[in-house]
Amino acid sequence: MDRPTTHPVRNRALSRAELATMAFAALLLLWLIVTRTLAAHLAIVRPEAALFVQPNEPRALLLRAETALNTLLATAEPSAASDAEPLAAIDGEGVVQDRLTDIARLAKQALTQTFESNETSAPAAAVQKKLAQSDLDHVRDLAIRVLKIRPVDADAMSLLARIADVDGQRDATAKLMEATLRMSVRESYAAYWLLQDEIERGDAADALKYADILLRTRSTSMPYVAPKLAIMAQSNDHRPLLVELLAKNPPWRNTFFARFMNLITDARTPLLLYLDLRDTAAAPTQAELALYLNFLANNKFHELSYYTWLQFKSPDELARVTPLYNGGFESSPEGGPFDWKIAVRSGVRSTISAHPAKDGQQALTIDFRANRASDPAVRQTLLLPSGSHELTGQFASSLLGPRGLVWRVQCLNGKVLANSEILRGSAQGWKSFSARFDIPSQGCRVQELKLAMDDQQGSDRFVSGTIWFDDMAIVRRNAAQPQQP
Repeated sequence: MDRPTTHPVRNRALSRAELATMAFAALLLLWLIVTRTLAAHLAIVRPEAALFVQPNEPRALLLRAETALNTLLATAEPSAASDAEPLAAIDGEGVVQDRLTDIARLAKQALTQTFESNETSAPAAAVQKKLAQSDLDHVRDLAIRVLKIRPVDADAMSLLARIADVDGQRDATAKLMEATLRMSVRESYAAYWLLQDEIERGDAADALKYADILLRTRSTSMPYVAPKLAIMAQSNDHRPLLVELLAKNPPWRNTFFARFMNLITDARTPLLLYLDLRDTAAAPTQAELALYLNFLANNKFHELSYYTWLQFKSPDELARVTPLYNGGFESSPEGGPFDWKIAVRSGVRSTISAHPAKDGQQALTIDFRANRASDPAVRQTLLLPSGSHELTGQFASSLLGPRGLVWRVQCLNGKVLANSEILRGSAQGWKSFSARFDIPSQGCRVQELKLAMDDQQGSDRFVSGTIWFDDMAIVRRNAAQPQQP
């Protein structure tokens, strides 16, 4: 049987045509790398070089247009140049990392405007007259070139909107800004412009919509937006709309409240806002309430602060309100002035922790390191009526050293009303302590209870060990009761 004949595979040399084709493909690939990848890189650091390599590189075109427009505006209105910040680096989307720097001048103007103001924040007519139409057309052409390459480029659309704004075409600007925002909600310039435009038109609902977009996408916009929201909060007509937005518990809510307190002109405004929010599914938190209570107390509105504090207590909580609040240390401090305020100090650690002798209960624990210690930062603001009172409590101690602690009652102006006995030693078990004091009818409406080192040892502040406190209270003493000898 004959076997099939096999022929060995012979290496065939590439023809000149094939070599030419491969060389052309390699050159084409190299050209694409140079004109695309290199141009894209240069667009960030050397836009002019990028345009030399690739005349239609979109990011380089955008940066050229952005720079040209800002230069024109700065030239037309020199005073604006001193307010504006330099252009930031290009981000991954296109032109400017934070467009809010481009509207710093407008933002400063907006802070002083009321919500009902009808004054426009667009560039003044005097400014646009100084700009040659050919210059604006040049910038417009650059933006259009980018849109032809990338039809949904939000940065290019924003540039067209800004040019329309400079031309004083308010309606056209609004449409272009809306188109910009539809392309990218992160276009801060468009969101802010529309926010300001709706404020000037008197449309609070749409203004809040753009404020929410801006605050969700650009956390650094809070200094620009919060003053506008604060003005709305002080309007009986617009506050319900703001409450409706805050009731959705947006991620910027806590930051807004922290800034809000320093923007109001009427100390009762946050109370009205909080009372409206109380009836929603997102009532004010303890931290948000503490912001307002401390703001009032720091501005000496102690009665309003106390009244507000009580307003947000449930019936069960109101039943537990006593002249000295949370004297058993069974709950964590709320952060406001009428509960315990505990801070960190050098050489001493103050906490509310597990009771050393009672399971399931808590006590105030003060731990001293074996070095020079500061006063424990434990205090509570009081609103006691004038007359005779008595402070009582329990303590256990393992303190070592010549120093001890005292509970001090004083007027808010610093006048000391009473000190407890010096609390120290390492005896076993719990002991009672007390201090009687009189509150004058004048000049001492607000008081403070604080824990301090005793003053009998002068500058010697070395102490170590632990001391615990529990069952503290302040009671009103009957004025007719005879004094004990």
